[in-house]
Amino acid sequence: MRAKLFSGIMFLLLSFSWASYSEPQPDKGTFWKDDFSATKLKDKLLFPKGWELRTKMGTPASSFFVIKDAEGKNILNAKSDKSTGTLLKNLSGKVDLKKTPVVKWSWKASVLPKNGDGRYSDKDDQAIALYIGTGRFWQQSVAYRWETDTPLNCEGNVSYGAGMVKVKWYCVRNKNNELEKWYVEERNIAEDFKKAYGFLPDDIAVSLVSNSQYTKSQAEAQVGWIEFIPAEKKE
Repeated sequence: MRAKLFSGIMFLLLSFSWASYSEPQPDKGTFWKDDFSATKLKDKLLFPKGWELRTKMGTPASSFFVIKDAEGKNILNAKSDKSTGTLLKNLSGKVDLKKTPVVKWSWKASVLPKNGDGRYSDKDDQAIALYIGTGRFWQQSVAYRWETDTPLNCEGNVSYGAGMVKVKWYCVRNKNNELEKWYVEERNIAEDFKKAYGFLPDDIAVSLVSNSQYTKSQAEAQVGWIEFIPAEKKE
């Protein structure tokens, strides 16, 4: 079992304790968005409220902190130096994929892990990746990744822990996309998840992952916001 299981994709989705912060939310299933406007001070840096940092024992931790963009808006910065880390948020009771099946987000990459390639276990590093998953013991997730050498639109399946943890991943961006440029992505996560696993989960968690542990390199990326929205009605 690859050790990365306990950092990037092992969510322990529904088993972690909540901090005292309780963010206001609309009725379940109507709309959810996080633009990192709510922060708290942690280790002298701004940390997004309602999120939890997960690291891997024995491996340096990637850092996640909130900074200002050129327009003065809060954005999340993910930075990795031969490290791995996951920023996780439990959306149980906040997002209903039957009502808001589309995930939309903005991101940009500043530094890509050298020779990173999600197709190979010894190069499986990404500057930034968005994971959406479910499960406590038997876990399934879908990942949208900003890769380095992995071909654009490439996809794959990975399992861990004797099949207890499964990931369906998609290469959404790679080294051929311009660095330091914002991109807005939109995916029907409900369709992708159901296609991968045959069902639609009632409870989900979302996480952001930044890795450079296998390539022994550096990576850095930013995320502007993440939202779950209704699908456009087909005519």
